[in-house]
Amino acid sequence: MTQTINLFVVSEEKHITDRVSSLSRGSHIAVVGSGPLGEGSMQAIAAIRPQVCLISAREAEEQYLAFARRLFKDVPNTTVVLFGPSDDPKILARAAASKVWNCLPEYVTYPEFIQLVTDADARKPPNNACLFGKTAAAVPPAHAGPTSSHARGLRAVVGKCLDLGLHADDIAWHLNADIDVIRDHIAHIRQKKSRAPYPWRRIGYGALAAAVLVIAYKVGSALWSPGSQRIAVSGKVTYAKQPLDNGLIEFRSKKIIPAVIAGAVIQDGEYEIPSLKGLLPGEYVVMIFSPETSSDKSSGDDNGIAPPARERIPEQYNSSSTQRREVRSDAKKEYFRFDIP
Repeated sequence: MTQTINLFVVSEEKHITDRVSSLSRGSHIAVVGSGPLGEGSMQAIAAIRPQVCLISAREAEEQYLAFARRLFKDVPNTTVVLFGPSDDPKILARAAASKVWNCLPEYVTYPEFIQLVTDADARKPPNNACLFGKTAAAVPPAHAGPTSSHARGLRAVVGKCLDLGLHADDIAWHLNADIDVIRDHIAHIRQKKSRAPYPWRRIGYGALAAAVLVIAYKVGSALWSPGSQRIAVSGKVTYAKQPLDNGLIEFRSKKIIPAVIAGAVIQDGEYEIPSLKGLLPGEYVVMIFSPETSSDKSSGDDNGIAPPARERIPEQYNSSSTQRREVRSDAKKEYFRFDIP
C-alpha cells in the first residue's frame, strides 16, 4: 500500500491551490493545508510538518527563496518544490543553490505531478532530462573534493557558481560560507579575468560574437520555419449554462511529434494561452478539469486531512475526452468555446 504524502501549498492565488488539489485528486497525495507567503503559513507548516511543501514561484524571486531557506532551518525534514517558475537558467540555478529540490512547470500533467511529488518525498534527485535537473546538476557541490589548497578549491567552486549567474549571497548560502570570504574570492576571480592578455580577449570576443550570430540564425530559422510558429489560443468555458468559475484546460496534440501539451487556468469562464506557450498547427484533444469546492471542513479524517476534491466536469471532457479542436497553420490566434452541460 502506498503511503500518503502530505503536501502543503504556499500561494497567494486560490486557483493555484485549486489546480494542485485537482492534480492530487484520486492519488496518494493529500493537500493538508495552504496559505500565502508569510508567518502564518510558516507556523502552519511547522505544526503540520508535511513531507513536501509546494511554493508558488509567481511571487518575487527573493521572497519565495527567502521563505524556502527559512523552511530548511525551521522544518528541515520538509522537501521544498517550486511550482510554475520561470525557465530562466539563472533563476533555476539560484533555486538549486538554495537547496530547492525541483521546479514543477505550471502546466504539469497529472502523471508527471504524481511522479515528481513522489520523487520529492523520497528525496530522489531531479531527472536530468528536465531543465531544472540539468541546472541542479551544474551547481557545484557545497563541499569540493580534496585539493592541494583549500582556498584554491573553494575559489574554483565560487567561479563555477558565478558562471551560473549566482550572486554572492546565493553562493555563501549554498557553500555555508562567510559572505566576506566569498566576496574576497569573487573579487580575486574578477581581477584575474581583467588581467587576461588583450589579444586573447579580442580573439575570445570575436569567437563569442560569431557563436552568437550562428545561434541567432539557427533559432530564428527554427522559429520562423513553416509550421513551427506557436499560435495563441483563448476562449470561453461554460458549465451548466454559467461561466465556469475556476478550473484548468489542457490541449494535447494527437499527431505532432514531439508531442505538444499546453494549458491555462480558467477564471470566470475565460482562459488564454499566450503565443510564447501556444500551440503548433494540428489537431488536439482538449481536457477540462474543475474540482468541487466545499466550505465544509468537518469531512476530514481524525488528522484533519480532507479527502481529495471530486471532479465535477463529465469524463467526456477530461479523462475520456471526446473534444477535438484543430489549430490552423494560417491563424494568428485561435478562439475555442466549450459549453459543458
